[in-house]
Amino acid sequence: MLSESQMNKLGELLSGSLSLGHWRTIFINTNFREYDNSNFRDAVRFGNDDLSHTCMRITEEILTSDEENIKHFWNIQDLRNIVRRKDPELYRFIEDYISGDAQKTVTTSPINNTNENIYNVLKDAEVLLEKRGPGEAYDRIHTALHGTLKLMCDKSGIVRKDNNRVDELLSLINNHLKAKKDSERNKVVFEMLRSAIAILNKTNELRNHHSNAHPNDGLLNNADARFAINLIRSIMSYVDDLLG
Repeated sequence: MLSESQMNKLGELLSGSLSLGHWRTIFINTNFREYDNSNFRDAVRFGNDDLSHTCMRITEEILTSDEENIKHFWNIQDLRNIVRRKDPELYRFIEDYISGDAQKTVTTSPINNTNENIYNVLKDAEVLLEKRGPGEAYDRIHTALHGTLKLMCDKSGIVRKDNNRVDELLSLINNHLKAKKDSERNKVVFEMLRSAIAILNKTNELRNHHSNAHPNDGLLNNADARFAINLIRSIMSYVDDLLG
């Protein structure tokens, strides 16, 4: 669900903007009535210096205790308007989660072409996807893709170089599959696989300039990262099925 930084951002946005009545509604619906006390009420009424920090801490505690509590926040129209106006990206992320779209990431992993290292990388990626979002997980997914394609080449007797990029590896695999002349393979779908070589070339660019792999100007937003991850996983799964 929300990462720690997203929870803190949400709490910061709501401090000084959300009414005491709305806070009280959140506390009641999430069973955190202990925060509905005179100290917090005075902080909200008078805009105390530590109000922002207090709201960040309370928001994180409520959402960490149960990620479904975000729905109690989101049921308040004024709260949604505040977030939409002040942080559109956070708004879209929460909207995706509430609607279920945030969970719609392809989860299929290679079955025939995997090893312990690839499995561990994919496991790391799953944790990042769940805890910190697709943008934080992209580099690990790309690393798993690279390792999987190398292993596919090795298991299929495809000669490769250690420094081949993911798009170059897929090109080698594509040529190998083309030589097999499988009569049951749909010609149009196989042409789509050839087109995927260009897609993987772009995944390299994303990894090098918009992931945690290297210092960069900014991570992918969650929608873009989820789209790229789904493409990568779909390609991995399909090629895994073809090579067996």
